[in-house]
Amino acid sequence: HLLGVRVRGDVIEIDPCIPDHWPGFEVSLRHGGCRYEISVTNPHAVNNGVMHAEADGIVLPQGPIRVACRPGARSCSIKIILGPPQKR
Repeated sequence: HLLGVRVRGDVIEIDPCIPDHWPGFEVSLRHGGCRYEISVTNPHAVNNGVMHAEADGIVLPQGPIRVACRPGARSCSIKIILGPPQKR
């Protein structure tokens, strides 16, 4: 589970944890016939904590980030901003 990205069954779980001086990272992985493009930015220079998360432009609820491709979709774009949690 490199950088806090884990595959669990049909779901990708993301709990980013990086050195605070990293500006972020991008991961591209294929699972279950779907390509996941994951982008994590770190504008507040923190190690962890999700300020904002979205999948295919849809804001994800507060809490653990668990995503799966929409039925029939071949890709999923996930964007995460690290920082103090906000209401999502």
